[in-house]
Amino acid sequence: MNKKEKIEQQIRETLDQFEHADQLPPNPFFYTRVKARLDERHQQSHVFFAILKPALLAVLVAMNLSTAFWYVSVDNQVTQVDSHQELIELLGSDLKLDNNQSNILDYK
Repeated sequence: MNKKEKIEQQIRETLDQFEHADQLPPNPFFYTRVKARLDERHQQSHVFFAILKPALLAVLVAMNLSTAFWYVSVDNQVTQVDSHQELIELLGSDLKLDNNQSNILDYK
């Protein structure tokens, strides 16, 4: 028997042991311990979310109120521009550009 055949035989014997192995009986308190751990984690997550949900709600309400206040307080006038030159002047004044810099906006 050569080396390769010997290795294959050992592999077959090892795999046969897995197929014919008897199952070990589980620990009778295994389910109880697993259930206790799951319940403990479940309680910890409830405590975390019990604190997180009101805090998140408070942040969302504050953001909503501040956005509503900002929307009401800002002047919502929209300027409509009819010509290209008016657009350049408006952009130049918004960006606070001088005459030399506003020439950059004048494309033709």
